[in-house]
Amino acid sequence: MATIKLEGLVQSGMVKYFFHSPSSILPVRDVLNEQNYGCKTEPHIEKNAENYINPCYQSNIQRFAARDAKYLFLITTCRNKELEQYNQQLVVGYIIKENILPRPSPRGGTHLSVQGPTFLYDFSDSIVVKDIFGQSFTRPLLLSTSFVNEEKTAFILHSFTGKENIYDACVREIKRLKRKLKKS
Repeated sequence: MATIKLEGLVQSGMVKYFFHSPSSILPVRDVLNEQNYGCKTEPHIEKNAENYINPCYQSNIQRFAARDAKYLFLITTCRNKELEQYNQQLVVGYIIKENILPRPSPRGGTHLSVQGPTFLYDFSDSIVVKDIFGQSFTRPLLLSTSFVNEEKTAFILHSFTGKENIYDACVREIKRLKRKLKKS
């Protein structure tokens, strides 16, 4: 199991990508498997967590657990064609690292989950990834350059200042999508 760092956290972070639900106008995971990557369980915002059910990119979460970075920045590509932000990769919120939980893995053993206060923002209030990092993230880039320095962290946090945290609306939306999944 990885070393866990929860004391003396600094104003830096790590990015974590998730697949957006195209049928939603809110920045929530693809519960319905509309993008054909499987029904997504992460980020599991219902528990204010990432990797709560399934260990996705566990090596990155273990590295995050061991570092003194405070924020897990949530990134997605808007897939709702009705929105102005369609096809843009955006920072849509973050989880503040308060807990690192060992969780039972679906295939046996355990994995780590990050848990803490979660902040999510409407796509119109989100930040275009290219504006911060100069380019959108690809899978290899996410694996190699996932940490965010203090300067970029300050920029992201400042950009969300005064914006409405829509966490509760996103949890309701995930519950709505899950009901829709059960009916099909």
